[in-house]
Amino acid sequence: IDDDSVAKDFGILDELPALVYFEDKIPNVYEGNLKDEDEVLKWILHQKSEDTIEEVTEEILEMLLRQKEYVMVFFAPDNCKECPKILTELENIDDESDDHGIIIVTTDDTKLAKKQAGVTRLPAIVLFRNGQPVHYKGDLMDEDEILKWMTSEETLDIPDQIESVNQKMLDKLLSTNDYVAVFFTKPKCPECDKVLAELENIDDEAEAMDIDFVKVTDPKIAKAYDIISLPALVFFKKKFPQYYDGNLKDEEQVLKWLTEMKERSDDEIELVDRRMLEMLLEDMESVAVFFFSDDCPECDKVLEELENIDDDTDKQGIYFVKIDDEVYAKELGVSEYPSLVYFEHGVPSIYVGDM
Repeated sequence: IDDDSVAKDFGILDELPALVYFEDKIPNVYEGNLKDEDEVLKWILHQKSEDTIEEVTEEILEMLLRQKEYVMVFFAPDNCKECPKILTELENIDDESDDHGIIIVTTDDTKLAKKQAGVTRLPAIVLFRNGQPVHYKGDLMDEDEILKWMTSEETLDIPDQIESVNQKMLDKLLSTNDYVAVFFTKPKCPECDKVLAELENIDDEAEAMDIDFVKVTDPKIAKAYDIISLPALVFFKKKFPQYYDGNLKDEEQVLKWLTEMKERSDDEIELVDRRMLEMLLEDMESVAVFFFSDDCPECDKVLEELENIDDDTDKQGIYFVKIDDEVYAKELGVSEYPSLVYFEHGVPSIYVGDM
């Protein structure tokens, strides 16, 4: 590329020609001799195969701080003897940081350390949350302590803001938290930004109810949950998704709905549609499904009895749901209502006893 404006954005206009390697959209500038093709190839292969932490220029770092929610920076001056060891420690936790949506980079720009982060002693580690610096005060050589600090809720929590998560973080949340509200949005969406501003007004209230409120900006993740139109809000209760169909800009109505979803009796067997059930069958080892029909007089009575054992099935790791999809029932060989089908590893078995 021969665009000087792009080179200026990366802070390399005065160093042309220059080679930049991108990994996950993060640029890393080659500092060696461009005429030594063997060294250039060795560097590129190293970047591709190893968990390296990119060294960035002032311009690249400032760009990252504008665009990314979480950026951890290792400020390492040129004359630092212990910095290579510290960098090795950080590279050992690079994958874990990715899982939490945290980008780790390094720079030797001491002026930037003072200007952007108020660093007075180098080397230093600083986590930027939406551009705001949080200083690490522990042992720079202790990778476990650094990892614990950088992934703690206290460190990552941005007051009055809904945290952005990636696929791995969302999966972990749904596996470890019973109540998760997910706002699905997308970049360059003015309507999404307006809704987000409203929802962030109730983030603290949701947290007080032990509801983790997060946002997802990757349309591919939304598509996995069959969400076609964005923005959208989904509440997960023990991994069961419930889709909000009201006015997203009415924060009070959204909070009321979240409260109702959260406080709904745990004994109540969740109603799912085919899409939700198929997602459950992909993720869960054991699922019990109660098939019912609106014109089935005894279905309600049987359902009442089954809801008495819902807690017991939960304790055994069996997810109990109900569905009224007659087409799907026929495909499984269910010919009468009510019926109970148990799935283990996706394989159905129809209960033939007295319900």
